[in-house]
Amino acid sequence: MGIHGTYYDFGNMESHSKSQLAVPRVNIPRVQERDAKFYNSKGVQKAEQREYESAIADFDMAISILPGEALIYYNRGLAKFELGQYESAIADFDMAISIQPDLAIAYHNRGSVKSELGKFDDALTDYSKAIEIDPDDPDPYNNRANVKAELGQLEDAIADYDKVISLQPDSVPAYNNRGISRAALGQLEDAIADYDKVISLQPDFAPAYNNRANVKAELGQLEDAIADYNRVLGMNYELPEIYCNRGNAKAELDQLEDAIADYDKVISLQPDFAPAYNDRGIAKGALGQLEEAIADFDTALNMQPNFVGVYNNRGIAKSQLERYDEAIADFDIAIRVNPQNPSFYYNRGLANNLLGQSEEGKKDFRTALDLAKHNKDLLSKIKNALDKFK
Repeated sequence: MGIHGTYYDFGNMESHSKSQLAVPRVNIPRVQERDAKFYNSKGVQKAEQREYESAIADFDMAISILPGEALIYYNRGLAKFELGQYESAIADFDMAISIQPDLAIAYHNRGSVKSELGKFDDALTDYSKAIEIDPDDPDPYNNRANVKAELGQLEDAIADYDKVISLQPDSVPAYNNRGISRAALGQLEDAIADYDKVISLQPDFAPAYNNRANVKAELGQLEDAIADYNRVLGMNYELPEIYCNRGNAKAELDQLEDAIADYDKVISLQPDFAPAYNDRGIAKGALGQLEEAIADFDTALNMQPNFVGVYNNRGIAKSQLERYDEAIADFDIAIRVNPQNPSFYYNRGLANNLLGQSEEGKKDFRTALDLAKHNKDLLSKIKNALDKFK
């Protein structure tokens, strides 16, 4: 989750929140305050230049001179966060809060550190406290939404993204992340509307094109999806997943050679990406290149032995080569890992019948029939198979 990475000099809180005022300091000698400000300012400048170790040394000096100033602890906490010193950063934010309990940004950033540590409930508490103190700052709402989305609390996350957008109507991250949450809830058209908004605000924001493409592919708008994937890749945003997703869209359009070229590209970028071998194997199988397909499935399983769908796919290819015993062995593994998938029983039933084991085949078809009650296409195939192999 994003940290609010603004460092502050003393008395420079107004730009962040009207409610966050520096704590009055009583009877502090001017020279002491001046020296502390000097080291704090040096630390701020160094931190902004990403010289975090040196910045921390300056904040240390400022604290040794003026140990009762919350903002110095806050600044040091930010620098420690950037170095991955999470527990020490939390200790600094704790100290800042103990000195100035209404310092909203300290709660906010402590929440972000806790989120990085996977302490999501504690992070939500801190974000909520920051919002209570400063309800007009969009950043804690955005980060709270991100945590809620991570926890699967998608409706609540969307409500927080809505609040961010009401406070900051041009927030690209809020529209993009709200789109992701809406897509996860199956609100696909609304998700596309959010990605459209992102693109109108920031036309070079590649993730929005990729996210929109994924939703369009799910809606069956494959040509439009491919166009979006092309835009992303034209921005030199070359993630293996994007080539893989474009390859899948092309495969659904029966553009199998082009799909294989995309899977080849995935493998060149990330040779250990098992899904690309599986998807390339499916495409090769559809082209009748069955031995090559099996080789790809073998590779995928060597990388990811629990990739259950690959056993099913390899079993299909072996059945097409009339290697029914080997096919049944693959379907057996697939069923053992996922005994609720009706397709696995259907495919094993076909192989059993083609091997002459009609009773075993019928038993598989009946099991598939029981499991496929809500899959009309598969139900039709199973009933046809039962009729064919009476």
